[in-house]
Amino acid sequence: MIVEIRIDNSCKDEQIIILASKPDYRLEKAKQIIEAEYSKKSDKIVAYRDEKIFLVDKNDIYKIYSFDNKVVLETEKEEFYLKERLFKLEESLEREGFIRISKSEIVNISKIENFDLSFSGTICVNLKNKTQSYVSRRYIKKIKERLGI
Repeated sequence: MIVEIRIDNSCKDEQIIILASKPDYRLEKAKQIIEAEYSKKSDKIVAYRDEKIFLVDKNDIYKIYSFDNKVVLETEKEEFYLKERLFKLEESLEREGFIRISKSEIVNISKIENFDLSFSGTICVNLKNKTQSYVSRRYIKKIKERLGI
């Protein structure tokens, strides 16, 4: 495989072209990775409430969780609904300081006040907005690795 980057000052829009002699699943995967990287330019998430659309700054998000077949975004004082599925959000937010703590919840690492280990076998996550969440056992190892614990 040959990878080449050409810089052309007259180019108005960036282009990535993949040339191949036949279809290959790895090429499709490369395309998806590139598209995902370029689509994450925004520091806002489109959220909904009361038939209105809001642009919520990712830095204001405390947690995102699923409840009653809906995905809820929580800021310090407000809640919004999202149309994206939780697993898709996890993929896009993981590189931006968010971590999945359970099957149904993702939290913003910068909004964590502390971890309470006093419950036997359970880790309680206390957020700066005075809410609590619990780490499910299957995510404990991943969280420890990510935080260097």
